[in-house]
Amino acid sequence: MVVRNIAVCAGLAFWVSQASSQQFYLIQNPAGLQRTLDFHGISNTGIAVGRGSDANGGAPLLFRPLIWDRAQGLRYMTDQSSALLEGDARDITPDGQTVTGYAYTGTEYGVFLWNESTGLTYIDTAGGALPFAISNDASVVVGKLDVPDGSEAFRWTQPGGLLSIGELGGGDVEAIAHDVSGDGTVIVGETVNGRGRTAFRWTQAGGMKSLDLARPEWPSSEAHDASYDGSFIVGTRHVPTFIEPFIWSEEKGMVGLGFFGQWFVPQGMSITDDGSKVAGVMYYEFSQPEYFAEPFFWTEAEGYVLLKDILVNDFGVNLTDWQLMSPMVMSGDGHTVAGKAYNRDTSEVFGFVAFLTPQCAADTNLDGMISPADFSAWVAAFNGSLPMCDQNGDFECTPADFSAWVANFNAGC
Repeated sequence: MVVRNIAVCAGLAFWVSQASSQQFYLIQNPAGLQRTLDFHGISNTGIAVGRGSDANGGAPLLFRPLIWDRAQGLRYMTDQSSALLEGDARDITPDGQTVTGYAYTGTEYGVFLWNESTGLTYIDTAGGALPFAISNDASVVVGKLDVPDGSEAFRWTQPGGLLSIGELGGGDVEAIAHDVSGDGTVIVGETVNGRGRTAFRWTQAGGMKSLDLARPEWPSSEAHDASYDGSFIVGTRHVPTFIEPFIWSEEKGMVGLGFFGQWFVPQGMSITDDGSKVAGVMYYEFSQPEYFAEPFFWTEAEGYVLLKDILVNDFGVNLTDWQLMSPMVMSGDGHTVAGKAYNRDTSEVFGFVAFLTPQCAADTNLDGMISPADFSAWVAAFNGSLPMCDQNGDFECTPADFSAWVANFNAGC
């Protein structure tokens, strides 16, 4: 079902049965172009942010920051004058209130904070800085800062502004901060030392420290994500002929998670705030295209579990024609993920958002309960052709969904 809000954006919601209703959404790029919609962050409330492309005929692609939620669908983000932005939305706070990203200011790409009520505010316009993550309370932003000889990891705070946290040295000047812990105290990423690329952990008290202790059998490693307090870190390390996911903790150090069958090239790792669940995407080999990837979860109790198996077996989602693919991001509570999906029949690529806890179809105002107010919310969704309109899983937003909403309301949740 293609749904459109009142602006120029488009989204697509996909349900195949009442059992899977509101669990899995396919989202179409507003410009209708393929492989040009990427989600980089998702909140605990199921709000996803990323970028989509905008092009006119043969003109070069312009990437624009996007935000998606069930209430309003997919929208381009704008500045204070309602002008469209050129750039990317990189992360969102768990409550869904604040987004960080970068956008072209007319002379340079600036780092911004954005929220629904106050709009966009640039926190750095000097150029050369790309943000990748934001703390839970939006007080810290981290990323990569271009310097004359390469790049350094940066940390932004309101009192201190945007400052480099350096790199380990001993090689090329290169460091990237991929994530900051939810409480803002720990920064993780990758840098270059005397023997190659290494995962790092940074704190204000201890500075930047390598995580892999210069083990010769691990020629390189990267830290991708951190738990709420930074006590658990997830990433990847190169072992002979393979790349292996790892979890690091102060108690155990870097512990490999092993491999899942023939899948042995993990990417885009993320970890829950409590450190109990890991998510990522695995490939057969480096040369495989992104639609040969498999999004997965890992827990100590269950090991590797594929996302498609959870959606099909636990929620009845029909993925017969669809291949879930990279990249995939996970919310801090582990209950929501976003990524891309490839249609094997049409070769179309869509974004997706999946809710991994049961959702209530009749709760159209998303307040956590069923009440007569949900009828007004359904009418608004119908008038706007928004995702919550479709109640009968027929890929359309039509008057027939009113009867389906009544049935869902009477059935309860």
